[in-house]
Amino acid sequence: MLDFDDLLLHARALVIGREDVRKALGRRYQHILVDEFQDTDLLQAETLFFIGAEVRPEQWQEAVLRPGSLFLVGDPKQAIYRFRGADIGVYEQARDNVKDRSGGAIVQVTANFRSRRGLIDYVNDRFEPVLTQTDQPGYVALSHTIDDSDDGLPCITKLTIDLPPGERADAQRDAEAATVAEVCARLIGAFDVTRADGARSPLRPGDIALLVPTGAELWRYEQALEAKRISIASQAGKTLMLRQETQDVLALLRTLAESRDTLAFGALLRGPLVGLTDDELLQITSGLPRGSAFNVRTNPESVTHPLARSVLEKLQHLRRRAPVTTPLLLLSEAIEQLRVRVVLSARHRNRSSRSLANIDALIEKARAYDVAGLQAFVRDVQHDWELQTRLPEGRSDASEDAIELVTMHSSKGLEWPVVIPINTATRFPSADEFVHRRSDDTLHWILGETAPPHLAAAREEENRSEGRQRERLWYVACTRARDFLILPCLPSADANSWSRIVALDHANLPELDLDLLPESLPGPAATVTNEQTAERFAAQAEAAAAASPALTWRRPSDHDPDRALIAEGAVDPTNETAEVVIAPGAGRLRGVLLHKLMEEFLTGELGEDGESVTARAGDLLRQLVTDEPDVRNLPEPAELAKTALRTLHLPEIAALRPKLVPELAIWSAAEGELLAGRADATAYEGATPAVVLDWKSDVAPTAQNRAQYRGQLQEYMTAIGASRGAVVYMSLSEIAWV
Repeated sequence: MLDFDDLLLHARALVIGREDVRKALGRRYQHILVDEFQDTDLLQAETLFFIGAEVRPEQWQEAVLRPGSLFLVGDPKQAIYRFRGADIGVYEQARDNVKDRSGGAIVQVTANFRSRRGLIDYVNDRFEPVLTQTDQPGYVALSHTIDDSDDGLPCITKLTIDLPPGERADAQRDAEAATVAEVCARLIGAFDVTRADGARSPLRPGDIALLVPTGAELWRYEQALEAKRISIASQAGKTLMLRQETQDVLALLRTLAESRDTLAFGALLRGPLVGLTDDELLQITSGLPRGSAFNVRTNPESVTHPLARSVLEKLQHLRRRAPVTTPLLLLSEAIEQLRVRVVLSARHRNRSSRSLANIDALIEKARAYDVAGLQAFVRDVQHDWELQTRLPEGRSDASEDAIELVTMHSSKGLEWPVVIPINTATRFPSADEFVHRRSDDTLHWILGETAPPHLAAAREEENRSEGRQRERLWYVACTRARDFLILPCLPSADANSWSRIVALDHANLPELDLDLLPESLPGPAATVTNEQTAERFAAQAEAAAAASPALTWRRPSDHDPDRALIAEGAVDPTNETAEVVIAPGAGRLRGVLLHKLMEEFLTGELGEDGESVTARAGDLLRQLVTDEPDVRNLPEPAELAKTALRTLHLPEIAALRPKLVPELAIWSAAEGELLAGRADATAYEGATPAVVLDWKSDVAPTAQNRAQYRGQLQEYMTAIGASRGAVVYMSLSEIAWV
């Protein structure tokens, strides 16, 4: 129920309101190091300074810090996260406290180990007057550690996009996109850059970053780069719901979720993941028994087309898995079964990293539906697809062969040999209807047609603060370049656009001379011959198998009738195409309910009042039983309560109860076998497990049952090192010690 801001508020309230907690945290965390402190918000700063204070201050700015309690690292010139609460004023107040009230030291770190000398000189020249203005944190000049190279190319150039005055923003973007794509195509392979290990090699696509202030209309740049057959790894666009691979996955998910969704089934088979033609689908349908339709429940034996039959078998297998696994695991398995990654790699060849990253993003999106289930996940993805919801694409780590498209905000902390800021003709967004003035923590808005008296002043203050942050954002963008910074010059851009924020001195920058670069994107450096043979592959496979000993999993609890319930919606194994609901029998259901009651006794969730236990047993029974059950086969809540309470009060159980911990997960490995299980209850002596208990609900256990239970318990005792164990027959009030 708590979001991230709630967590901060509660943490701050705890530290400020509870002196014993504040002191305890100070003793536990005697030295706190905070990186990127310029991105700290007020709540975080208050919490940190209260923990680090010698005595509790009235205000965090008045804290006298313990010597060595706080070590803060930050660059106020890179304070660009105002939208999520970071405040440059907080940074300055913290710096003043450390320097003056707390008697600490301020150490200026000025050495730049990233950029050439020419770039450092340019940044110092352009941004010192900008960042020493009012409401800016001041400027400490950078010092270079890397000299300029002798390759003859200037490390900073301009790229003029000359259009008639007043040209629409879309036209400016199209012109800039075409020019930048041509420049990128000519840059790749045109010169060598120094790698992290000191080696030099030709410039690759992944060495180029296109930095954008906002994600507006980025598809124009992507389209222009793709026309040059250049891959893009986008970290800036929010177009996940516009991508083909998302549509493919949605068709797959809908097919798995609903057998009657023939539209999704057809879209999946005709789409690029399977690739059947209309003619092939017609032939498959005409070959089925008379009166049959081709859908996901069709008997695969009736389908003669080999690819269609294989896909159908896989889909039916996955649908059988759907009721008993999470959407995340089901989608992951479906992607592997249908070889989605292979299809995407074949479709896009060396430009597949973006699509593959988006597949991973969709899988990660499914993680939040472990409880809500597949239907809810499909419904929400369908909703986002229909509304074209702006969701970020997956982040590709395999970006060596792809130009990176990154927002200026996301670029902080990163670096590239070549940086080109683009899309700076974008205008600033209009003012928000509600204005929060941070200087006095007041909120201003228009009510009806009446503007409050201080709205204009509040809006002006906020606009000024946003403008100062945009200046710092340009500083971040320009300092991401290692070797070359190419600044598009847009003479026709609007005065209220990103390109006009900082005077970048375009007039005195040299124009990028494309004549110095090769004509087009170079081909592969050399043809690679595939020397793999069937014999060599077989030998390697044999060696890999020999180096990977087989692992055998043993899960004794999986076969325990007191634990497993057949899930509603499971499929009858004897008829793979028929969905059925198998209602649990009373014996198995009774065992599950008794286990749950014992667990809640031991966790303290459930008291020992007979009426309360009976009511709880009834609640649990209603949760587990399907609609319109046969009441004759259901256990009685009163009997469940009586049995559980009787077991709890057995003298030997009562003696162990203060030490009992319920539901202990057990994992162990011995002689190539891996054991996974769960002990119903474990008694500890200190930190050592001493006794393992196994609840059983059997009314008339056979000798074979007893031997099986004893063997299972012995495995658990061995796994955790317990010296004693007991099978507790709850219905019989009998304890069998092992």
